[in-house]
Amino acid sequence: MSAVTARDPRPRRPAPAPRWDALAARLVPCLLVLALWLAVIPASGGYFPRTWYPAALASLLLFCAMCVARRRSVPADGTARAVLGLFAALVAWSFLSIAWAGSPGDAWEAANKLLLPLGAAATIALIPWTRGTLTIVLGVWSLGVALFCASRLVTWLRADDLLAFVEPASGRIDDPLGYPNASAALPVMGMLGALALSSVRETPPAVRAAALPVAVFLAEFSLFSQSRGAIVGGVVALVALVVLAGDRGRLAVRLAVGAAIVAPAVGPVLAVGDAVLDLRLATGPLHHAGQWIAATVVVAALAGAALAVLDARVRPSARTSRVAGVVATGLVAVALLGAAVAYGGRVSDWAREAWRAGTAPSGESRLLSLAPEERPDYARVSLDLFTERPLEGAGVGNFGREYDARRHFEKHSRYAHDIWLRALGETGAVGFLLLVGLVAALAVGVLSRWRRHGPYERTLIAAAVAVGTYLLVHGSLDWLDEYPALVLPAVGLPVAALTLHRPGRRRRSGRPKPFAQRSPWPSRLAGAAVGLAVLAALASLLPAWVAVRYEERARQAWTAAPAAAFDDLRRAAELNRLSIDPLITEGSLALQLGRANRARSAFREALGREQHWYPYLALAVLEARDRRYPAARALLARAAALDAQDPVIAYARARIDHDRPVDLAGLTRQALDNPLFRPVQMP
Repeated sequence: MSAVTARDPRPRRPAPAPRWDALAARLVPCLLVLALWLAVIPASGGYFPRTWYPAALASLLLFCAMCVARRRSVPADGTARAVLGLFAALVAWSFLSIAWAGSPGDAWEAANKLLLPLGAAATIALIPWTRGTLTIVLGVWSLGVALFCASRLVTWLRADDLLAFVEPASGRIDDPLGYPNASAALPVMGMLGALALSSVRETPPAVRAAALPVAVFLAEFSLFSQSRGAIVGGVVALVALVVLAGDRGRLAVRLAVGAAIVAPAVGPVLAVGDAVLDLRLATGPLHHAGQWIAATVVVAALAGAALAVLDARVRPSARTSRVAGVVATGLVAVALLGAAVAYGGRVSDWAREAWRAGTAPSGESRLLSLAPEERPDYARVSLDLFTERPLEGAGVGNFGREYDARRHFEKHSRYAHDIWLRALGETGAVGFLLLVGLVAALAVGVLSRWRRHGPYERTLIAAAVAVGTYLLVHGSLDWLDEYPALVLPAVGLPVAALTLHRPGRRRRSGRPKPFAQRSPWPSRLAGAAVGLAVLAALASLLPAWVAVRYEERARQAWTAAPAAAFDDLRRAAELNRLSIDPLITEGSLALQLGRANRARSAFREALGREQHWYPYLALAVLEARDRRYPAARALLARAAALDAQDPVIAYARARIDHDRPVDLAGLTRQALDNPLFRPVQMP
């Protein structure tokens, strides 16, 4: 018998080209998810209810469409099911906390807001992700963020006065998201994705060449807001990116080249913020920084093109790549060690002084200051709330109410500025453990998938992990979790990495069992449960959103048509019977129009829903205007018990204690003199 096997003389058929309908089925859901991520950015990052309510509804409708298209309501992957189950349990516990929250309206709003990332994550888990679709989403999202930030920079350069883009409380640039730290976080997150794509050999050379200048621009733009949390989060995220990248050597080269290009522009960019803080005109420094940014982006484009050309000619061996990766990781470790040696003493001093509230920023630039500001006070109140209610917490979204009554500073704060302390104080041990379990399950699942993939997929997964890591680190120092523009990609990219399909391998589901051997009841029960949950979510979102629409319309039209504004506020109050916001707006409008009886009725109705300091203050003002000073003092005492250290209440008390009516104009001036609204003065 011959050992040589005869060849088949018949010609082989070429591999079938991908069908357009199959390609569209994979790509269209990804593009819809991407559109949702980008759509919420221009509207202050989706922070306000008028934006995130329709976005949440859109995410749920997109999830329903995916369920119909995929003919399943839960992902096939077990880890993805566990992640979504923990996320859904956290959202359900948040809704349950309405029952014991001091402000049911705030709890309902905060729980509704969690439906947006949950719906988006559930949709992403049903999409059959490939490395091509994940590359498209990551690249287009990073490019979209860069284009949006570039448009804002052009707007600044054309403006005569930079104060329109400065936060009065801190004197820092807060454009484009309306909050300096969030405005710095968005470009940093986009920079991570662009930097990762610049190192992937399998992507087209044009993509690699363009990704490097995008990363350089976003890194420079993030410095305008002088956010310390962005620096800390960015460093940790870059470490995660380098460690998990499929080709650490190539990524390290891009990182080193990008850092060298960015370095000359750091000083001019920081000079813009320093000019504002020093009460100097910032127009000149801004134009100077713009010139440096334009020059460095051009240099980065040339460097990216040169590196793309070298990729085609230089192909190091696997051993060389491994050695380069080890060297790159070592360099990162040495850099971090050097930073620890250089700043270790300052960090140690800060740690000892962190709990001494009232520390003022130190140093020539805020970016280099380690002052904790009010954050230790936020942490103190969060821990107090957990100590008082260790199991259930104060109720989701209720930190602001509790902080008003316990704070040591004049400045209000709705958030704990720490995602972990917020979960601990607002949702207790149950919510905190659900959050920790969610993050742990997602991390373990993504890292286990990382081991099974090749270099290309590993770099994509590294980018997804880096974006999620950044939000967790920076979110441990701030309230970035309130911005859907940041939360959606930070949650969505790791979930997509969790379900990323490895090319050349069949899915683990294997051959389906014959129909007679499969029971339809588990899938039917799961579908019914998911369907009921979606209906409940829609029933929770729709009336609250319509109420927000009515309230927004009333605020816009009250000067021209006060009667119509009152009608809209009544409709909003009837649709949302937990919130006091429409009633407070109605009472304030009536107070300004001189309709005392209507104002009293609205404020008393608000107190029937929630014990809040502002209705008590307003009623005290009305009683003082009618010369009923004992009643005014009693109401003012209740307001002070719910809002400590408030200069507005102190101003009203100073007048009422001397039997003098409270001037509304003076009350307004005192409110605007709060550090949150005190404007920065520049020549």
